[in-house]
Amino acid sequence: MKRSAHIVTPDLDFAAAEVEFRKAEKLAPADAGPKFALSFLFAAQGRLEEAENIMRQTLPLDPLGVTRYLNLARILIAGGRYDEAEAALRKAIELQPAAARLHAILLPRPITWERRGRAARCTAGAERILAVLRTGSGAAGAE
Repeated sequence: MKRSAHIVTPDLDFAAAEVEFRKAEKLAPADAGPKFALSFLFAAQGRLEEAENIMRQTLPLDPLGVTRYLNLARILIAGGRYDEAEAALRKAIELQPAAARLHAILLPRPITWERRGRAARCTAGAERILAVLRTGSGAAGAE
């Protein structure tokens, strides 16, 4: 197993995988799939800037793709860019407002919120999640 700063992966040939994803990207430039996979590959290696750039390229290709915004947020969170991650998550919530899972991701580790002086926002976020769950919609998340 290889461990990057963000993801544990089985032993993979990242360089060979990148070559294959780049080939797929060239064959289907309007398809978000190869770019999405390439972004994950970069994130697994801790290449967050490249992962972010590629993930952002998927957004206009699949503008209603909630998972595109969700994964962009995860990359930004891994890089400590919480305000930008929050904006990406809010876009995902705009696209799928009943997804409790998206609301839950707005509640990063309490110590992070405490350091940023935003404990009240954490509480408000928890209340939003409970409200979504009480309605019985979106409990399955954003898939």
